[in-house]
Amino acid sequence: AGPSSPGEALSPVTPEEELLNRAVVLLSCASYRNQALHVFLRPALLASALHTAASTQKHEVFNSFSFLRNIFSNEFILCPGATVQDFEEACFLLVKTGVLQVTQHEVLVTESGHRTLSFLTNMLDPFLQGYQVVCRFLCEEATETLTEKLFIPAVRKFIIKRLLA
Repeated sequence: AGPSSPGEALSPVTPEEELLNRAVVLLSCASYRNQALHVFLRPALLASALHTAASTQKHEVFNSFSFLRNIFSNEFILCPGATVQDFEEACFLLVKTGVLQVTQHEVLVTESGHRTLSFLTNMLDPFLQGYQVVCRFLCEEATETLTEKLFIPAVRKFIIKRLLA
């Protein structure tokens, strides 16, 4: 349909359409952010690992880093078998910039490092939230009969329902 003529009523936009229109704008902006993310990926993984690790013990932080790295190996280009190297590189960069102090047994955040770690952690939050929503869908609504073809539309419907609630 072309432009409406004077006096012709515009069809109302549904809440779902309005939500999807807003999502397009946000995803367009996120696309630019994602293009630079690879530069910060390893330090961001380490920041998130520090946030989720059970303690500041180096082996605990490494385990958390390794887990997150494995999850994100489908999202980003990461060399297989380079987990230790990636962890050491991230530690080196964050120590060099004054964000962390790393001892033989601990990974400690410096007084001035909290703000940088928050920034790095926030970079990965949209990805983690996406995984959390899919996990929630699988726990709450997925059935044995859900096929691969129906998975994306079902998750999309689940998300829209939650956002409009």
